[in-house]
Amino acid sequence: MNLDEIITLIDTFNESSLTELKLDQDGTQLTLKRKSESNPVYTQPIMVHPQSMPAGTPMVADPGVMAQATQQQSAPSAPATGQPATEEQGSELPAGVEVISSPIVGTVYRAPSPDSPPFCQEGDVVEKGTTLCILEAMKVMNELEAEFNMEIVSFKVNNGDMVEYGTPLVEVRRV
Repeated sequence: MNLDEIITLIDTFNESSLTELKLDQDGTQLTLKRKSESNPVYTQPIMVHPQSMPAGTPMVADPGVMAQATQQQSAPSAPATGQPATEEQGSELPAGVEVISSPIVGTVYRAPSPDSPPFCQEGDVVEKGTTLCILEAMKVMNELEAEFNMEIVSFKVNNGDMVEYGTPLVEVRRV
């Protein structure tokens, strides 16, 4: 490799977006590195859903995100607890049937362990405070409890399903 070839290579490197180039040719090694003016930081916005957080939880966020969260809270959304389903949710439910939706993103477990029976099944009548299922989020097990006495009409998810915020979990009827 002669000097003209090296100069041409350096000029080409400077015009490119490469940050590093290593060349090993016929026993000649050449390494070109570009100093970065700043290290790029990649971020992803976090959407805050205040209605899915327990009461009293401090919430710190970017004002733009807070405005979005406030708008989402005021807009119709899937119910987090047993509330009648609306036409916007696209469900045709029998009279008196309500939907309990997921308050968080996570994995649903209908039993306390793989070899245990489920907390409750279709047709069961459960009292307020009874665990309906567990929602695992970031290795934290969150029990979803009945907020009123109810009859389980049907489960809309299976054991081990991944759910998002607002995903219908259980159809219930107040008793």
